[in-house]
Amino acid sequence: VMQTVEPFNIPGYVKHVVWNSSSVMKEHAFSGKNNFYIPHGYDPDEFVKLDIKKNNQVLSIANLFKKRSKIMGYPMWRDINKEIECCEVVGHGNKKIGSSRAKTFDELINMYNTYSVYLSTTVNSAMPRGRAEAVMCGMPLVTTDNYEIKSYFKNKKNAIISNNKDELISGIKMLLGSEQMREDYSNMSREIAVKYFHINDFTHRWQSIFGSL
Repeated sequence: VMQTVEPFNIPGYVKHVVWNSSSVMKEHAFSGKNNFYIPHGYDPDEFVKLDIKKNNQVLSIANLFKKRSKIMGYPMWRDINKEIECCEVVGHGNKKIGSSRAKTFDELINMYNTYSVYLSTTVNSAMPRGRAEAVMCGMPLVTTDNYEIKSYFKNKKNAIISNNKDELISGIKMLLGSEQMREDYSNMSREIAVKYFHINDFTHRWQSIFGSL
């Protein structure tokens, strides 16, 4: 398993290569290898949408946020929070920015269902797990535009997608200001996540690859 944003060499005996980014696979697919795209998979019976009161706050999941700034986009998150002052981070290694941690799986699911909006400022993470978990739990999504996010979500149709800080801030304010818009985006997030990131599809794709070896 390799986590990287740069192309790298692999041993000659490798016959199958699995990518979690279709756009990166298209650009850097290995000649003479079987290249496959498999995004993360989640169980919708575990990552559930709960009917509980929202806190009118914006959530981001990010471990070592400042240290991994070039991947996670901490400067944009910081600037957005300066403007709207209602962003919170959950993840380890973030003491200097006052973040908390989810101690149990149930606590994490409750967080996804308590916050009103999920904000992803990722720069070089093709399929951030926190973002995918959040939409599986039905969180309205505000995210930077990179890799194949627009293969799943459409800007101002079922999510707010932009690399412009002011457009992201405007989208957050619209969502926080409209309960109906939040509910609509929430339902569409859940629907899209179940359709594209279901654990059954994930395991089926992996089993197909293993079965061909």
